[in-house]
Amino acid sequence: MNCRLCRTRWHESCTQAVMALSRILVPIDFSDPAERAARFALALAERHSAEISLLHVDELPEYVSRMEERVAADVWEGYLRGRNTAVREQLDQFVEALPRFGGRLNRSVARGEAASSINAFADAQRADLVVVAPSGAGSGKHFLTGSISMQVAAHCSSPVLVIRPDPALISPFGAVFHRPLLVLASATGPEAVDLEWLARLVIPSAELDVVVRGSEVPATHVALPGYDDYLGEAAHSRKKLVGNLIKALKQEGFHPHDRTTSGDIATIALETQAGNANDLIIVGRPSEGRDRRRAVVAERIAAHAPVSVLLIPLA
Repeated sequence: MNCRLCRTRWHESCTQAVMALSRILVPIDFSDPAERAARFALALAERHSAEISLLHVDELPEYVSRMEERVAADVWEGYLRGRNTAVREQLDQFVEALPRFGGRLNRSVARGEAASSINAFADAQRADLVVVAPSGAGSGKHFLTGSISMQVAAHCSSPVLVIRPDPALISPFGAVFHRPLLVLASATGPEAVDLEWLARLVIPSAELDVVVRGSEVPATHVALPGYDDYLGEAAHSRKKLVGNLIKALKQEGFHPHDRTTSGDIATIALETQAGNANDLIIVGRPSEGRDRRRAVVAERIAAHAPVSVLLIPLA
């Protein structure tokens, strides 16, 4: 892949200058999946000279939260101090088990509802990327259960990378993926595709697959006047969009393949991933309150994909 700065062969220094990440947030619940996410983030941060923030959200059990109104203030404050000390000791132990990191590593503890606390922290820190790994352990064991991770992915204003089991985290170029799948949920209008994320996370000159939502033909609408013209215009727009995207990807040194067919875009994306063994899916997610249908597509892919998914907020 050619460097965007000097237009020569890809190399570390120029890529960092143009597309470097500065702040990476990793919510942790001390589970094995959380450790995997932290290890990935550390390797990625080393490549970009970025700082890492590890965040643990201490969700008080419901029966404990009711105690505040029933005990003396000093007793309650003492309980919280003891709990804070125990959590920070556990956080220190978690960090000690990670590979040595030469950059800045922040450790933070928040208290409250997990997903909203993580999203608020990401906003406050202006995180360039949030890395989460669903534990699937269930409520009461780890706060980063699948549902919490999906709430973060669905509502966070920062890009969210959902790490799934054992991606090929380390290569000569750092923490990167080898065959991504790029999903566009719109076939008739412009959709921001930040190609810089490919350079941040994917090996140079990688093969990649592209899925764009094709035209759907509901039987109840076929007879409507002008519907055939609409389908023709949609097909023309899709062809132009895909052509421009493929051209841009080739200019960046990638080897793209158009895998689009008509039908449900989320289903097509998941079937494409299974058939081509993609190790990363990249999909845009509309901001809060805009285009709920496309937001659902992104959330379905993030929830059901067996591989890592990067959700990029769209304006």
